[in-house]
Order: sequence, then structure tokens, then C-alpha cells
Amino acid sequence: MRALPQRAADGLAVVCATREAIREVLRDADNGDDTPLGSVLSAVTGDGDLAAALDRLHAALLNAGDALGLYGQQRRSLLPPGHDEEPLELWYKCPMRICSGRPWPQPEPLLRCRISGHEMIRTRL
Repeated sequence: MRALPQRAADGLAVVCATREAIREVLRDADNGDDTPLGSVLSAVTGDGDLAAALDRLHAALLNAGDALGLYGQQRRSLLPPGHDEEPLELWYKCPMRICSGRPWPQPEPLLRCRISGHEMIRTRL
């Protein structure tokens, strides 16, 4: 698998975690076109330019009225250097090693990648 820039990997993690919600936002927009999402999913499994497909999906979400798009998402807050009172954070890495993965726990167990179906890789941060 190809490595992605961090911004694109984070965007793909958002797609993986919220694919159906993204589809709804795109379908509820004026043109009702969810093609940008399909392009991202095709680029993950094919030879397309995944970073460019993610950028187009981000723009489509913004045009559909989603204020954050893919790249406005924040996974967690940053702590000042030397701050060690935060509990250990478990993270599930992408089994295809192309998106940023997801934190654990979440409202539902997410042990499989929602795009590839492969088992997530558990790691500690």
C-alpha cells in the first residue's frame, strides 16, 4: 500500500468512521450527488489518486453545507509537554496502513476497517 500525507490519512479515517453520514450529507445537498465519496472508495481499492479524491470529497462536503468537511475534524486535544496525567490511549491502526485509524473506545466496537473489512491493528500511543 502507498503512504499518504498525514492530512489525507486523517481524512480517510473520517471517511472510514462516518461513511454513511457523509453519503447522507452529499445526497441531501442540492445536486444529491455522492460521486465524490464513491471516488474515494474506488481510489482506496484501485490505482486512483487517493489524496486528490479526498480533496474533492472535502470540497463537496463544504459545498453541501458541512462546516468541517473531512479536514476540520479533531480527534483529541493536545496536552502541554510533560503532562502525563492522561490515561493510556488505545488506538486502532488501519489494516491497510493508509488512514490514521480510530481511537478506542467508541460508541460501538470498531474492530474491522469499514472500507476493506480487514481487522484493525490495536496499538498504544
